[in-house]
Amino acid sequence: FTTKCAPNTVSYNNVLNAWASSGEKGAASRSEAILEHMMTLSEDERDVCPNSISFNACIKAWATSGEKGAAERSEALLKQMEHLCKDGKDACPDTITYSAIIHAWAISGEAGAAERAEAILNRMEKLYTAGNASVRPNTVSYSAAINAYAKSREKGAAQRAEALLMRMNDANVKPNQITYVAVIDAWAKSKEVGSAERAHDILRHQLRLCEKGRAELRPSIASFTAVVDAYATEGLAEKAEELLNEMEQLSESNPAFRHIRPNRITYNAVIKALARKREPDSAARAELILKHMMMLHKSGRRDVSPDNVSFSSCIDAYAKSKASDAFGHAQRLFNKMRELDAEGMPNMKPNKVTYNALINALAFSDHQEKAVEAQRLLHEMELSHNISPDCLTYNAVLRACAYSYAEESREALRLAMEIFEVLHVSKTIRPSYHSYDIFFNVCRKASKDDEYERLVELAFKLCTNAGLLHPKTLRSLASNARKPFFQKLVGSTGFVTLKDLPPQWSRNTRLSTRSSRGNRAHSTRKLALT
Repeated sequence: FTTKCAPNTVSYNNVLNAWASSGEKGAASRSEAILEHMMTLSEDERDVCPNSISFNACIKAWATSGEKGAAERSEALLKQMEHLCKDGKDACPDTITYSAIIHAWAISGEAGAAERAEAILNRMEKLYTAGNASVRPNTVSYSAAINAYAKSREKGAAQRAEALLMRMNDANVKPNQITYVAVIDAWAKSKEVGSAERAHDILRHQLRLCEKGRAELRPSIASFTAVVDAYATEGLAEKAEELLNEMEQLSESNPAFRHIRPNRITYNAVIKALARKREPDSAARAELILKHMMMLHKSGRRDVSPDNVSFSSCIDAYAKSKASDAFGHAQRLFNKMRELDAEGMPNMKPNKVTYNALINALAFSDHQEKAVEAQRLLHEMELSHNISPDCLTYNAVLRACAYSYAEESREALRLAMEIFEVLHVSKTIRPSYHSYDIFFNVCRKASKDDEYERLVELAFKLCTNAGLLHPKTLRSLASNARKPFFQKLVGSTGFVTLKDLPPQWSRNTRLSTRSSRGNRAHSTRKLALT
């Protein structure tokens, strides 16, 4: 090749930008290798000298890679740029550089990432105030830092995100739709008291700005759905339902807001919110929303087609209502799911969540032989549909045993002991404190005197060995067991609270999850009827 055909800085920068935009695995490492090669060549050739564009492309590759340690690599490149800039090289960091690094921290998922992102933003503001106009923070810079707090879910993150929005306004930097989505998301995910209402306040403010001519701030459906979900999380089903209705009305009456028509995710969030209400009328309202989704689906709205989440949440609403006829409604919805699945409707196959909700609905119903029916449903999900049960499934079956009629109590106890044994020999599932609490309840209803005490004593040892003794369980045993027996169990006389007992007995109570998995230290001894 002649000198005229030799690659120069522009040539290398084109390659770097191609790698940075490729999204391919290993693109960041490849970009940095090319940058290092440029640095080596620059020692002898004037035509190849990495500049701000070169470094920014490499930093972008790391920032968007999602790889572990990407943010640290980005910052390392920033330090290299700053060093070269001091030496008079054309590699000074600018707004693009700093904004990319803030984004890298925002998506890193690392502890303290939001604070690191804000520290970079603070640096930009300080440099700009000192007279460096090339690093003035812009909408992208502030939005990335706000997004870092939205993703952090740390205590106080929502307040910090909103404070950055205020700083942004004070700096005469206009927020955009992405900025507001991030602030709303930060409040929606904060789970603090009043966070849903605060997220809604910001959404309302965004709408007012839009009405005053800031068309680019038109809220996205993501913002509305985030607020709906926040209300659902706080158990404010009525508020979630009101906002859903507002979305429907606004999208139908104003063409500019056609894009915020509620979709499947929005409707499902409201159904879940109603399920959390645990009231009979909430279940009926949840089913009305489900029927509305079906109607819209039949009219051609594929974006609102119900799925197994929609039906499972509605079944769960009936289960949580604890109404005597809940199982009948839940079973009807379950059969409809299977019918729609057989017809080829996507994502309609009943899953573990569906069966768990159905068995719970059965447990709280006035159904005869509910323990036997619960076991049948358990076998159906395992054998017919190859669905692996979890701790919630077994707890639901135990609950059906606990709430069986008196004349069915002996059979219910036998089934409960089978389930209890399965929970203790499983290599993938372990009991939760609910498992023990429900099992003690079965024992109370179906056994007496010596048999009751033998079963409870063995189960109590398993419970305390697992560190899953809960205050509710302790109170229940104190109320139902004979006083001498209870004193023998806890090794103490007089009034006893959890604080009076060995801390290892309840060490895992707070950590007990809905489907706890992992190694267990508790015994696998079998329980047997006398």
